[in-house]
Amino acid sequence: KSQLRQGDIAPVYVLFGAETYLRDVAAKTIANLSFAEGDFRDFNDTSFSLNIDGNLKQALNVAEQLPMMASRRVVRVTDIRISATGHRDTITEDHEAMLTAYFANPSPTSTVIFIADDLNGVRKMGKLLRDKTTAVEFKPLEDNELAEWARSEFDKSGAGIDGSTLNRFIRRIGPNVCR
Repeated sequence: KSQLRQGDIAPVYVLFGAETYLRDVAAKTIANLSFAEGDFRDFNDTSFSLNIDGNLKQALNVAEQLPMMASRRVVRVTDIRISATGHRDTITEDHEAMLTAYFANPSPTSTVIFIADDLNGVRKMGKLLRDKTTAVEFKPLEDNELAEWARSEFDKSGAGIDGSTLNRFIRRIGPNVCR
């Protein structure tokens, strides 16, 4: 958060963890901050799902292209799975050379955001993504963090909430920010 507040945008992010709502808000925030006012986003903001074969290579190729009428290009890579068992992984050791080469020399005019649904930190590819990028884990919020976040959201909408109602609300919905 502090890097983003200072306008320091990293070339490659990996966003992962169980708290998907805040992870997705972070991805959107990074993308928004990557563009300057007046930049033409339509040609420079692209998403690739790894549920389609060949999209990782295509995403990295797009990241290497110069932005069109903008200061930066944003490339989102979604549906990343590196599980404990390796079953249905979308990034495998076959991708290691390609990723290592990009991480060693990322495009200075692109921001690549990897959004992982499952990122096992013990497996080789999970370690690579965590160690060679700006990796941010989104853990479920503790009760006090959730209460603080919810109160903030109610205040932003102009609809304050008292403490007992907030506690009842949180007990009812559970620790899921998306809900």
